[in-house]
Amino acid sequence: MPSCLGPTIRRAISVAGVLFLGLAALAESPVLMLENEHLRLGLSQSDGRLVQFTDRKANWNHIADQADPLGLWKLELLRSGQSVDLTPAQAKLFQLERGRGAGTVRLSWSDFNVEGMKQLKVVVDAQLEPGWAMSRWNITVQNQGDLVLEKLHFPQFPAIRPQPDEWLAVPVWMGQLAANPRALLRAAPGNEKRLEWDYPGLTSLQCLAFYRRNGPGLYFSCDDTASFRKSFVLSGTGEGQVRYEMVHMPETREAALQHLHQAAMRVHVYGHAVLEKQVRRSGRGSIPEAGRGRNLHGSSL
Repeated sequence: MPSCLGPTIRRAISVAGVLFLGLAALAESPVLMLENEHLRLGLSQSDGRLVQFTDRKANWNHIADQADPLGLWKLELLRSGQSVDLTPAQAKLFQLERGRGAGTVRLSWSDFNVEGMKQLKVVVDAQLEPGWAMSRWNITVQNQGDLVLEKLHFPQFPAIRPQPDEWLAVPVWMGQLAANPRALLRAAPGNEKRLEWDYPGLTSLQCLAFYRRNGPGLYFSCDDTASFRKSFVLSGTGEGQVRYEMVHMPETREAALQHLHQAAMRVHVYGHAVLEKQVRRSGRGSIPEAGRGRNLHGSSL
């Protein structure tokens, strides 16, 4: 489906229970779990942060124990020509709705403590695919008014738990691999280093993978047949934390109002043929053997 914003989410979700929480809840807030036989997700009930993303087969939580807090999204807006960033932490009201099944949930943030944004509302739907280690995430912004959405950071995945023999696979041209990507992303103390891949552009597919060779890994992708502009971003800190985010860039106001951003996050056991395996499964082609084994340097792959 097209990947941009819509004024409302049109897919109905049956609600078994609703939880309203002020964001000044206790620091040790309870966690809402979504799980199937492959994947277990934990969402903070105080603000919707992703706090657990566990591969149940490997018994491996991909979120580091000491991960710095990170909201699911961030908006970059223009208000009367001035740039304003909006995050979940600025909402006075957080609402969480669990679906009738164990695999769906809706999260919403409203009543923002920012001038001119009192009516604005951000809604996220998350769903686990039955029988598959895949989670799907949709977002929309409601009651946008005269605000102009320049960039939408969604989803944002907190610090990835380190593993031995880590690799990064990105479909640049015929596909490239980097050994020890955490070292590529390590920044000076107090700074941040980013690797960013634009789509459409040199990136031939809307995905990347961060994984241990022949072990558990993360596969990030976007279901966007309209090929709206976006970037896949990994950022690293001086302390060795590595985060992921997808950054959507609506090209027109009409596009921002008419379409819905969709993304997927998946866990799997990966070998070096990770991209070829996933592409073959999606039916969109394959990555030639010559595209593997290349080292990645600098700010792009």
